[in-house]
Amino acid sequence: MRGKTINVLKIVIFCLLVAVIVVRTGRILTIKGKEYLAYYSSVQHSEFYDMKKDTVDVLFLGTSHSYCGFSPQDFYDLHGIRSYNLGTSRQSLWLSYYWLKEALKTQKPKIVVQELYYAGGTNENEASVQEALSFMKWSRNKAEAVSVAVGRYPELSFKSFLFPNIRFHGRWSELTAEDFPQQEVRDTGALKGYAPTLERLGEIEYKLIRGAADEKEGYEESGFEYQPETTEETQWPDLSKEYMDKITALCKENGITLVLVKTPTTRAWSTADHNAAESYAQENGLAFYDLNTLKYYRAMDYDISVDNKDTGHANIWGAEKIADLLGNLLISEHNAPSIQDEQWEETAVYSEKIKKECELIYIDNAEMYLKALSEGDYDVFVSVKGGASEMKENLMEVMREIGFSKPMDEFYTAACDTGNSVKQEDTGKEKALVEGTIHNGLIGYKVISSYDHEDVASILIDGKEYSLNREGVNIVVYSKTLQSVLDSVCLASDHDYELQR
Repeated sequence: MRGKTINVLKIVIFCLLVAVIVVRTGRILTIKGKEYLAYYSSVQHSEFYDMKKDTVDVLFLGTSHSYCGFSPQDFYDLHGIRSYNLGTSRQSLWLSYYWLKEALKTQKPKIVVQELYYAGGTNENEASVQEALSFMKWSRNKAEAVSVAVGRYPELSFKSFLFPNIRFHGRWSELTAEDFPQQEVRDTGALKGYAPTLERLGEIEYKLIRGAADEKEGYEESGFEYQPETTEETQWPDLSKEYMDKITALCKENGITLVLVKTPTTRAWSTADHNAAESYAQENGLAFYDLNTLKYYRAMDYDISVDNKDTGHANIWGAEKIADLLGNLLISEHNAPSIQDEQWEETAVYSEKIKKECELIYIDNAEMYLKALSEGDYDVFVSVKGGASEMKENLMEVMREIGFSKPMDEFYTAACDTGNSVKQEDTGKEKALVEGTIHNGLIGYKVISSYDHEDVASILIDGKEYSLNREGVNIVVYSKTLQSVLDSVCLASDHDYELQR
């Protein structure tokens, strides 16, 4: 009898070990939804389940326009609003609905903000659906959502969601560090669903929409151009209308204020789209804020060429402006509460650090740039091409402060952790080389300065070349906070060591 019991225990333990291995390997193989910098949809969804019960007062839903445009930390820092962003890439309204249902299992938001970019269409694809649902916990909500997904995409199946190992087994050969998000991000939920972006769109033709709330006499003197006026309305697809109605009904059923918003965009948002959203809002007694209309665009002091990453998405500076305006509206018109909460307090420093690092790529003064590196927490890689013996003393002094001490007269390479002063340096008459790993050993680097038919300055990170390979001091900066190569510059010896990109 005892022998049988031991055998049964062995079988149970074996089955448990197999289950653990299957689950863990499945999570590694599943696409993590790395979109921008430190943003992983997998992490944001997983961390949502760790939020303290009934502490999220405002919930954001929608596409990438949502998770790039609504920064929960900015809403908290500026207005004390506790929020979370459950937007996903190409999130059609049916996906928003199921994530709202899932959120209501643990949270009681006072307000739901639905971003409307895809209201006029259902433009998700198989990959975005998989990404949106892979890290939702299994429940009736997920089963229903998967049923819709399988009905729309025959290549998907319940099995592919139950056993991602089967669907993604071919990814073993292409796994990267991005499949292992680092502990500091995983444990803090610091971004709360927000994707920080640092690019700036640049000059582009942008036409506002004439909103009903705009003062008519303000059009001409505003200095802006406008889309042609029309009474036409974009016809929402049946699926979008069906699930917008379900979102509206679910919010009413739970006493939640539903707010509709469109963030600034130059892409695929017309006066007809605006009219359709406005009509739906009026028919259902909802507030609709189109930030592409004069009243709100001017109130934010928004400049789409500077405050947007591209034609569709706000960057970190635009998101802060959106949070300032929309936060005021949520408080003044919808009674959003302002409450102090350690879950947002403890991530404020992380958020400010991200903003400071994003500003690095817009510094064009060499000395200021090097000082910013010395004050930050980066992995910095240097490869000198053609020697740098005539570099200005003020620049050399800051280089020494960072930790670079050996002469750069001939071939020179270095790798330096500015946060911990851990460094490698090598010099030589024919070649200099340093190599190793960063990101907890997940990413390899190799820095070479040598002569091979001509001088070469190479900085390889995770097998990819980032060096500008110009005459002078080539520098590549890896942000440990953003888990990404942040910048590549050169202190150009043939331009008096000016900073060039």
